[in-house]
Amino acid sequence: MTNNKAEPIEEEAPADKPASAEVRNKDFVELLTEKLSWQTIRDVMTYDVNRPLMEKTTGDLADLALQRSWITREQYDELRNSDDDVTESLGQSMMERGLITQEQLTKAKSVMERTGQPLWRTLLQLKMTLPADVVQFLKSDIELPFGKRPRPVLCRYLVDEGICSEEQLDAAWREAKAQKIEFGRYLKENSMVSDEVLERGAALELGLPFDDLADVDEISTHLLRMIPSGVLLRFTALPYKVEAEQLFVAFSDPRHMEEMTKLGLMLKMPMQPVLAPRARLEELLERLVSVDTFKSAYTQDSETKEDESPAANMLTIILRGLINAEGSDIHIEPSLDSARVRYRVDGILHDFLTLDTDMARRVSARIKGLAGMEIEQRFMPQDGHLNLRIDDADRNFRIATVPSMYGETIAMRLVQSEMAFSSFQQLGMLENQRQLMTEMLNSPSGLVLTAGPVGSGKTTTLYSCLNCLECFNQNIMTIEDPVEFELSGVTQVQVQNKRGLTFSAGVRALLRQDADTLMIGEIRDEETVQIAIRAALSGTLVLSTIHANSATGAVASLMQLGVTGFSAGNALSGVVFQRLVHRICKNCREPYEADAMERKELEVEGDEPITLYRSRGCDSCFRTGYHGRIGVYEMVKIDEEMRHVIFSRPTHSELQAAATRAGMIPLKAHVRELVISGDINIKEMLHII
Repeated sequence: MTNNKAEPIEEEAPADKPASAEVRNKDFVELLTEKLSWQTIRDVMTYDVNRPLMEKTTGDLADLALQRSWITREQYDELRNSDDDVTESLGQSMMERGLITQEQLTKAKSVMERTGQPLWRTLLQLKMTLPADVVQFLKSDIELPFGKRPRPVLCRYLVDEGICSEEQLDAAWREAKAQKIEFGRYLKENSMVSDEVLERGAALELGLPFDDLADVDEISTHLLRMIPSGVLLRFTALPYKVEAEQLFVAFSDPRHMEEMTKLGLMLKMPMQPVLAPRARLEELLERLVSVDTFKSAYTQDSETKEDESPAANMLTIILRGLINAEGSDIHIEPSLDSARVRYRVDGILHDFLTLDTDMARRVSARIKGLAGMEIEQRFMPQDGHLNLRIDDADRNFRIATVPSMYGETIAMRLVQSEMAFSSFQQLGMLENQRQLMTEMLNSPSGLVLTAGPVGSGKTTTLYSCLNCLECFNQNIMTIEDPVEFELSGVTQVQVQNKRGLTFSAGVRALLRQDADTLMIGEIRDEETVQIAIRAALSGTLVLSTIHANSATGAVASLMQLGVTGFSAGNALSGVVFQRLVHRICKNCREPYEADAMERKELEVEGDEPITLYRSRGCDSCFRTGYHGRIGVYEMVKIDEEMRHVIFSRPTHSELQAAATRAGMIPLKAHVRELVISGDINIKEMLHII
């Protein structure tokens, strides 16, 4: 069962149910036409298969699978109804990959009988494997004993080289299915191919060069230090030469290709992965990067400069990886015998690295020292800022630590100062939305609110608003917690609760500074909102954020904080509600014709074909199908009629009707434009509407 489409995964989670809620919106035609992985199997096993198919299909899923020659009905029934078989295949595959032993699998099955938990959850609970390994394994392609003969590239190579005939391969596949053995493993165990032949075939499948490393005897220390020893030993990988300004890194397991791609992002120069024989790599690693060398790499020599220490090198690699991956956050999460390093890229968490506990502690201490935090204080949360030069560029990170069971969990947020200077167009606003925002900001006084969930870009929108204002003849001031970006010509004040400088105290002080425009980072309590309302009513343009689920919901949130309808109606100038949606990856997107259901969702009438886009997933988007995010907005400028409606403390439906009459640009209209233009897929639209 071989297809070429990878399922976009919103966020990995080795739990009993898929992390992505998108699965609920899929029919099983879509699930089974995607590239088969353990994640796909888990989705099929978790959700009821008797769901309606797309309108353009008829019959149940088994009939459709039969018609398209995917599987037989007996094979499908076995896959759907026999959880034991799926568990057995999954456990066997994990053993083949070296993630667990037979003894561990036997123990895990015994525990499963008592708890009813799936295998991957049981293995994690028993601390037999790492979360990063489980996540990567679930996303990897698999070959179950279903469907047609797999690995066509390998088979063509074997036939062209005269190693096997088509008849021999067909017979081998029938036997592998009968014995429920992975196809490549069957060929090897029955002496039909050697290890090197399989490795050369795997290189062809991946489109990578193959090198037997016969000419490699010595490798310079400089090259070996470019990648931490622990990473080399973990993935049986070795940097062995530099050519054409590329670092050639040999590795042996084709299933580690994604890890190699991520590793390439952490290096100072471009990396060329090369497949090589495992036996030769192990021989070189044992001689050049032994376990003793690995351990000594964690020990700082007395003559080693602080900036050249192993911990400093590892931190630089981690930070460089985030920057090259275009991520926003780093999460270092310790466990019993390792620490997990994850990047948040476009709102989705990805596993990138696993650290030894000793190295994790050293990196943690290094971060805290650079951020001006108390290194010895490991039992209380701390906050700090870290400024570091990475590859000739200054980078600023906001640090937060919290004590957990096995050490300090660290969150690092990359402060992307360039975002503070984004125009409304760069943020994704349509032309009519940009015009409406300009009208709101041209008011000499009043309250303009941006609303949305956490992480939806509200503060970035406020900074863009401040950049639109004339700072030469106005007194523009802000009160923030924390100050995200520095703006020229703007007086910015940092909240310091420990010293009594709260939002409310800060706002009162700034009003005495005769501010023309005042930005309040967030309206959190009744005292702050009352001061903001008074400022807006007394001639100051006030910009702030509030948590709400719609533009009209922001008005209701004000009233819930104790603001009277009369005050809210008179103070408000406009409300902006926003969300962030994932852009389709341009490198792997493909067009298709919208079906009847999609046309209905998009409110498209007539019979004219509509072209939409979806993505398969590729290396540049980490197989998610998404690259980058864009804002979608719902805006309303408060007119006189809507003010009078607000005076009466209206219901939600009354507010919604008044906003519509006031010319509110609804969120769905913006999202629809992005779907039709090919910027996002319809799943993103259904996810937020």
